Amino acid sequence: MNNTVKALRSVSDLNTDVSVTSVVKPLDSVFSSVGELLFSWVNSAGYGDQAHKDLDMALCKACCEALGLPWVRFDTDNFLHHTQYFPSDDFLKPFLAKHEFIRKGDATFIALDEGNRVIGHLSVAPDSHRNLTINFAGVETLALELLDLMKENVNIDPVTESRTPYYEVVKNPARGMSIMGGGGDTLGMISGTIDTPRVAEPTYYPYLGGSVHELFAQFMASDESVLILSGPPGTGKTSAVSAAIDLLHILPIYAKKTDVIADRDFVDFVFKTSDKYMAQIAGAEARSRADLFEGSPLLDAELFDRKLAAFRVTVEGKKEEPRVPMVICEDADILIAPRTMGNTLMGNLLNETDGISSNTSRKVVFLTNVVDRKQIEPALMREGRCFAVIDFRLLTPEEAVVARETAGMPAFKELPTEPVSLAATLRKPRKNIKIVNGKVVVSEVVVDHVNAEAHVDERAPVDADNDQ
Repeated sequence: MNNTVKALRSVSDLNTDVSVTSVVKPLDSVFSSVGELLFSWVNSAGYGDQAHKDLDMALCKACCEALGLPWVRFDTDNFLHHTQYFPSDDFLKPFLAKHEFIRKGDATFIALDEGNRVIGHLSVAPDSHRNLTINFAGVETLALELLDLMKENVNIDPVTESRTPYYEVVKNPARGMSIMGGGGDTLGMISGTIDTPRVAEPTYYPYLGGSVHELFAQFMASDESVLILSGPPGTGKTSAVSAAIDLLHILPIYAKKTDVIADRDFVDFVFKTSDKYMAQIAGAEARSRADLFEGSPLLDAELFDRKLAAFRVTVEGKKEEPRVPMVICEDADILIAPRTMGNTLMGNLLNETDGISSNTSRKVVFLTNVVDRKQIEPALMREGRCFAVIDFRLLTPEEAVVARETAGMPAFKELPTEPVSLAATLRKPRKNIKIVNGKVVVSEVVVDHVNAEAHVDERAPVDADNDQ
């Protein structure tokens, strides 16, 4: 990112000598300089911590309130779609110059009105996903103009657009979608995209009596909140969930780490986050409530909200179809254990997954290696709350042969004689590369259900200095 609007004045260029004044003026006064405003701001009462006052967003808000101007704040991190980015920051230069923004720091600017009162505060930061993040606070008219300008200059990455977004609950995130908790340990969300979707052919799960997608479609359409997938490692539980996500347009919220799942705030956090998301995308209930205030003159921010919503459209003008969130708890043994075994998290979990109050935002899938149902809380599995407990098992030798054939993979070198996991069934042949007499020799590792056996490829050896 280049240095935005190098030619703009900086705060240091202005008269900031406050030695000539000792009168604290109200913030709706006309000030002779930024220095005089800052003196009154720092020494005013009722505007927060005296020791931390600066030319920041708090001062901008205070000035707008004092002048009776509508004040808004937005951060592009909060409303840009994950596929959207700004090719450069060049489009900001005319806007900052037009409104005579003053450079406060390397990438922070303030706008003054005719009375030297701060009515706009804007910062720009590099962003690995969107190229740059814009954080604005100020009078609403400036915000609306800036939003229109950003909409004209935002691009959509077609590669990223094809990927499925996801969230993961983590502890102490550096940058989170939302934060909850206290002390040194807080829960938050990190986001990403699923670059390579999983495939779940019916032959991979012959015991389901149908496809994985049908199973999850029925679960999402049901009134029940809970689905439990149990079975030994390698039986394809995670792959089954991943395969259903994109086809059914689900927004996965993963919880993978034990310290996250065992956190006392986890259940509250994950469901409140899911509910908040559903409210933001305006589910049926949210829409009906919003309709009560349609056209109300009391909604001063209605126009601004529409501007933000406009960023959720694609280049072609088609509105993005909102995804339905689903919480996915991997290795959830601790969370689903019976209360008789000392599980103090279960009470809250049962309240949050009560079938009577469930809705589309209250879908949770538990993945566990537990195969003994006595190690699962009975109340969690009761009708009305639990859609099903699905036992993921090993494949018979015959089922493994069919599954491998369906995947288009080479046949087993030796047919399995005992039940085999899906992971072992679909294990791909690997390449074994050695340098022999200065030449690269490629061997193919043929995988069977027991071991791996190397065979030298009949292809001509590749030169060691060849990039191929």
